[in-house]
Amino acid sequence: WKRDPFDPTMADGKFWGRGCGDTKGNLIMQLLAVQAWQRVEGRPPINLKFVVEGEEEVGSPHFASFVHANKEILKADGATIEGGDHLHEGTPKIELGCKGILYVEMVSRTASVDQHSSYAAIAPNPGWRLIHFLTTLRDANGRIKIPGWYEDARRPTARELRYLRASAFSADALKGFWGVKHFIGGENNFELLRRLIYSPTCTICGFVSGYIEEGTKTVNPAVAKAKIDFRLVPNMKKEKQLAKLRDHLKSKGFEDIELRPAPENLEAAAISLAARVVKAAIKGSVDAYGREPEVWPWSAGASAHGFFNEVVGVPSISGPGVSYDGSNYHAPNENIRLTDFIGGSKHMAAMFARM
Repeated sequence: WKRDPFDPTMADGKFWGRGCGDTKGNLIMQLLAVQAWQRVEGRPPINLKFVVEGEEEVGSPHFASFVHANKEILKADGATIEGGDHLHEGTPKIELGCKGILYVEMVSRTASVDQHSSYAAIAPNPGWRLIHFLTTLRDANGRIKIPGWYEDARRPTARELRYLRASAFSADALKGFWGVKHFIGGENNFELLRRLIYSPTCTICGFVSGYIEEGTKTVNPAVAKAKIDFRLVPNMKKEKQLAKLRDHLKSKGFEDIELRPAPENLEAAAISLAARVVKAAIKGSVDAYGREPEVWPWSAGASAHGFFNEVVGVPSISGPGVSYDGSNYHAPNENIRLTDFIGGSKHMAAMFARM
């Protein structure tokens, strides 16, 4: 961090602070939209319910029981989840759902204690054991090699692809934000965006084994661990995909590797472009920005849409929002642009009127 992450700062036309883009800024923006209506008209033009849940970053493990117990209270004509964002050049974006997530810790233990590395010629190494299994999961182009992994994945519709072809998405902008030299899947903006949205993923989020501190220590470790997240597109269900992962581990001869699924509870979900809440968000964008928003069929990330869409029966979207594709979610120097924060507040207020 270039600044104290917990000492919010406004500088260079941006607001800097931990969680300002994901997702505290969105909550404040929504409250400001309500406040604007209160000051001008006395109250918003529609009834509003706020649900603030603080465990989304760990998969909302307790939210399901709350939703099932309070379905009547949560019923509504539509919902906005967390918040959308903006593209690099300022176009607002809404998403009609989200990917789901299967998060697993994999543990390889080959001994009860570490050994001196001189014994590595005969002693098994858990790091290599785990790496050998990890290489069976995904190829160099990002395609997941687990049998049947894609069989339930929802395919793009012609209408969705038309929206994406018109997108202002820029791979070069992301490269600049992230310091990345090239992307998996080529350089064509449309093909990369299609891949971003419609491709399930398998990501090594972390890997640890043996001695990782400064200096040297000649050790053959006893244990290796990897944390893996699989992003799932709509129609793919966490438990079914987990069963496929277990079958794959067994078929490849790695039954000794332990799988520890995290209590993530975020399933993939998406709604139709024809939903009332979608139309209101699009019209609200025209009112606030003078143009329609980017419309993506779902977010590349995971969120709570499934609880509302499938459990309560409330069509939900991500957006309006305050962040942009350089906001650095989950990374140092998280920030939002002040123009996006103001625009998102106006968009939300206008959307109220369009519901």
